[in-house]
Amino acid sequence: MGKQLYTMVELPHKVFLLDDSTTQIVNHIQTYERNDSQLLALYNEPINNICIFDVKSGKEIQKIQFQKEGPNALDPNFCGFLIHNKDSIFMYHTWLWQLDLFNEKGELQKKYKIKDYPLESGCSFRRPDILPYSDTPIKKVDNYIILQGQGCNVCDSQSNQIPEGVTLLLNLKDSLVRHENGYPEIYNQKGIWQTFAYRVVPYDLSPQGEMVINYPADDSIRVFNIHTKKTQCYFAGYSKPYTIHPARSEKEVDRSIMEQVQYTSIYYDKWNQLYYRLLTLPLSDYDVNEKSAPKRNLAVIILDKYFQKVGEYNIKEPSNRFSRAFVSSEGLHINILSDNDDYLTFITVKPKKL
Repeated sequence: MGKQLYTMVELPHKVFLLDDSTTQIVNHIQTYERNDSQLLALYNEPINNICIFDVKSGKEIQKIQFQKEGPNALDPNFCGFLIHNKDSIFMYHTWLWQLDLFNEKGELQKKYKIKDYPLESGCSFRRPDILPYSDTPIKKVDNYIILQGQGCNVCDSQSNQIPEGVTLLLNLKDSLVRHENGYPEIYNQKGIWQTFAYRVVPYDLSPQGEMVINYPADDSIRVFNIHTKKTQCYFAGYSKPYTIHPARSEKEVDRSIMEQVQYTSIYYDKWNQLYYRLLTLPLSDYDVNEKSAPKRNLAVIILDKYFQKVGEYNIKEPSNRFSRAFVSSEGLHINILSDNDDYLTFITVKPKKL
């Protein structure tokens, strides 16, 4: 990295006011814009609805209720959603390998059964294993829906008959898919790469609709053009060099996660034309028998619009919910658990030019 042009400043927590029916324990959040306002949507599992908040005020403005039975039922095994507009809410079903289209009344409009989705030879997993969460969001680019996850976590050998990649591009016109974005060379090391720490591959979109791909074990990011199928690689590593290895055995998996770096996610900030690459720093004091994941110290790597590293910052407050994050005009927001169940709470850091 050349001269550091940016740092971050820590601001008061960003909070969203929750009613009695909405939990602060959420896995699926999405931000989008409507009428010049930025909105945050979250799936509220206990009530089977999506709650929508105005980001600026932190107040709820709408609920989208889904049914559990009948012709408009939302399958309980759904994993991830995309609100494209009020008449286009895509819900992905993990075990059905299906994308359902609802409107804001919770009415089912269409089902996209994914075709050409091969089973991995010798196991029950499909490649890729689609896991759309807040850091692996469902997004739409032209006629394609992007579905992101991990390569098969059972079979590491590659078959010529089975396409490689952690990305499915679903063409809404014919429901056919393309497999893209295989693992980089570092993943060829023998051992166990844990699913959510290293195998699931977060991404965001550039303003040009390119996939900016964050491999958790790699110092570099990849920028993939959906139309040309070309990939470019850019260094985006932490200033202190770390060598990341897979666990040598199942017994060492937790240790390998806690004591190593993971590049956890990447987010584009359109207000400042910057990218933020989050990473967890190694943890030496932890208890593997704890039921909840330990809080991790976080750092953020700052890239400019050309994917050049222009800054780095170590965040003071730790979190164990760092995969739930988003960017607004106020800064980068990273989820933490609140002591008060009436609030959904986020650490907030904002870029500062030096």
